[in-house]
Amino acid sequence: MSRLRWAAFPVATFFFTRAAILAFTSWSLRMDPRLHFEGPPLLQVPSLGGLCRWDCLYYTHIALEGYREPFWTNFFPLFPLLGKGLSLLTGLSVPITLVLLANLAGLGALLAVYRLFLETEG
Repeated sequence: MSRLRWAAFPVATFFFTRAAILAFTSWSLRMDPRLHFEGPPLLQVPSLGGLCRWDCLYYTHIALEGYREPFWTNFFPLFPLLGKGLSLLTGLSVPITLVLLANLAGLGALLAVYRLFLETEG
């Protein structure tokens, strides 16, 4: 267990930032409900939309419908493919699996960079 002690700080930072994003999104939606992004609902909790902004709608459409629109070819296929595969395996909706995958990848990248800096620092 002491071998993983180094990961406590980046994991805590990751969860703190996600909680802050959800809190800020919830607060901003109470201040101005028009800020809500019209896209796929995530667990019927609008503040989760703060984790699924901008390209999430495009990736959801690509995962569900393929490259139907010509401009969707600007998006690489691996992420929507993984999201759809995870959705089929777990039974969760595609937008939720995309948020899970993006956040797990973000946590993994944070851990890798933090570990790299720890090793470089000495």
